Amino acid sequence: MRIKQIKQVQQNIEEGGWVSDLPNLPGVALKVRGLFNSDASRIYGEIRASMPEEEFKKPEVQEAVEIRLLHETVLLDWHGIEDDDGNTEPFDEDLAEQLLSDPETAVFRRATTWAASNVAQTGKATLEEITKNSSTASGGN
Repeated sequence: MRIKQIKQVQQNIEEGGWVSDLPNLPGVALKVRGLFNSDASRIYGEIRASMPEEEFKKPEVQEAVEIRLLHETVLLDWHGIEDDDGNTEPFDEDLAEQLLSDPETAVFRRATTWAASNVAQTGKATLEEITKNSSTASGGN
């Protein structure tokens, strides 16, 4: 791997990239930073230092930490999310938090985690790159 490729991986982790072909969310693309971006690491450390080990290990605390990190440091934007009437839902911080925390939309949280795990290698700089690659793969121009 070339040094410039290693630098690109780190750039995707820190700045984010668009990831498509998400498990169980056809037609959705997410712009995410990597799970281990510097802000996530800092906040995780602060949370960890603020509570006793036995409290930190509780499943409900771990879930709350995961949701907070995804919401505050990972998920940056989305494409392909619609309301129940089929209207495009623009990215919104409050809706993002709701989708990440609601057990009925847990698939969205898992897809966000998956995208953040893969952005370093597969993230695209722009949504247009994903759209172009999708239309080319499906036989479009």
